[in-house]
Amino acid sequence: MFVSMPKVLSKSGIDFTVQSVETTTEHVLIRVRTSVMLPGRYHATAIFPAIAAEPLALSDKHGTSAPLFQSSSAAGAFMGIVDFAYLLKAGIDLNSPLTLESSSTRMTFQI
Repeated sequence: MFVSMPKVLSKSGIDFTVQSVETTTEHVLIRVRTSVMLPGRYHATAIFPAIAAEPLALSDKHGTSAPLFQSSSAAGAFMGIVDFAYLLKAGIDLNSPLTLESSSTRMTFQI
């Protein structure tokens, strides 16, 4: 297992930060934080992190992408933290710059 504080190389779109990147034998686990919130879907007073609604793809500089396996978001004092898990079996190059991207946002970082 490897844990890193990534260095952001470029970003645009929804404002979020990558707090940590952890690798296991099967997954890349990425924790992000944002203060950009959207209205809840079911309750008028509820909100949730905008980044949690994004279908973020993870890719390396060679164009290899890792499929999203799972995501989860926190509530209460941890509101704004979202965890994403990507499968490593796609052969993504973790030594190259990595990009999280959707139609609304993009961030490239190095671990």
